[in-house]
Amino acid sequence: METYAPQIADQAKLLDIARGQYHQLVFWISERQSSAHWREMATDLGGRYVNLNLGLSQALLEIPKRQWPHKAMGLTDAIALSSEVPVTLLDRIEILFDQTLRLDVLKSLQQVARRHCLLVVWPGERDDRYLTYAEPGHPEYCRYSHKDLLLFPTTP
Repeated sequence: METYAPQIADQAKLLDIARGQYHQLVFWISERQSSAHWREMATDLGGRYVNLNLGLSQALLEIPKRQWPHKAMGLTDAIALSSEVPVTLLDRIEILFDQTLRLDVLKSLQQVARRHCLLVVWPGERDDRYLTYAEPGHPEYCRYSHKDLLLFPTTP
């Protein structure tokens, strides 16, 4: 996967910066890549790859649907923190936007990133001021200012 290899040093520097922050959180803004691509990147960074859609949906199947909003954050936290590596790369995070979970996605990720460095593959768009997910009017639409967030690549 040569497409990102020249950027690993820059990515590692950004992760070092994140480790010194209250929220150890970096968003990777990129067109959709394969899971193999992200697994390789996680390995190159000395971390672990997590397909959050898969892990969280499997965990949610074990509990009644009415409890999902109360359990989703704790399950996400447990999935992200389930091993001792310097960074966890979270890919396929779309499940967090599901309205039945009633999560504020950014705050949820920031909560996990207080205890562990996260590199999150953002599944939406980025412009000069905001990260967005879905289209306006869609039930899962959300928009977050990225003013104080660490983003890679650093230019829109």
